[in-house]
Amino acid sequence: MKKNLLSFAALCIIMLSACAQQKKTTDNSAKVNNIIYVRMERTACFGQCPTYKSEIFADGKVIYTGKMFTEYEGIYESTIPTKNAQSIFKDLETHQVDTCSDQYFSMIADAPGIIYE
Repeated sequence: MKKNLLSFAALCIIMLSACAQQKKTTDNSAKVNNIIYVRMERTACFGQCPTYKSEIFADGKVIYTGKMFTEYEGIYESTIPTKNAQSIFKDLETHQVDTCSDQYFSMIADAPGIIYE
């Protein structure tokens, strides 16, 4: 289960970095975000899309909630080393995930949603 959660956390980072804008700033006074919590949730579609939620906390606690069409359904809790959680948060800050749009609209009615917090 730990291996699956670590793999899932790595997948979260890759997916979050896909929408990051790559722009350099020369302002040294740029605000640094102090991320203490990350949540990624996949919503349902008309078919059998996996529906789940994954949360990572600053202290290393990881909570996975499998809802439908996932290998593991239910709530699972584990921990990762605090330095790994901090590394994930640092990657989120580096890739400026907060510069992504709040919403992306698609004309495809059956596409599952992805929610980041």
